[in-house]
Amino acid sequence: MLKEMAKENATSDPKKWDSYCLHPVQAVFSPSSDLYDTFKKVIPLNLEYLASKQHEDGYWDPPWTWGQFEVEWKTAKKNWRGY
Repeated sequence: MLKEMAKENATSDPKKWDSYCLHPVQAVFSPSSDLYDTFKKVIPLNLEYLASKQHEDGYWDPPWTWGQFEVEWKTAKKNWRGY
């Protein structure tokens, strides 16, 4: 059941990784994970993608915006970096 849920919810399509989604590396924590075989072909690509999005200071920007409350969003965005 867990494997089916992971396949359904983790996004293996690299074109969708710029949007708010569950990445394969968020479902698979190590090569010994029960879900590793399900995502082993896409995990290296996902790691490369995430490394390319990391800022020099070591954080990642959140993959969403509020679309409103722009002043408040600037503060919230800083607080969400890296989660």
